Amino acid sequence: MNDITNAAPAARFMRLPKVCKYFGVSRSTVLRRVKAHDFPQPVKLGPNTIAWLADEVEAWAAAKIAARDGEKEAA
Repeated sequence: MNDITNAAPAARFMRLPKVCKYFGVSRSTVLRRVKAHDFPQPVKLGPNTIAWLADEVEAWAAAKIAARDGEKEAA
């Protein structure tokens, strides 16, 4: 059996500038939220390189939208 057909899909990474642009926030805002554990933790790709899994960033954004929509319904 071919292992390639059974392999998990490749992870997509977002570097810090792309994360900032995606949300329209500053670098310090993203890093502050990471430190406060209010944002997905980055993956260390090398000695000076970090990135976020795109799926985790998108899921975080979706959860924030769902929470906002839930607040609207409760009001």
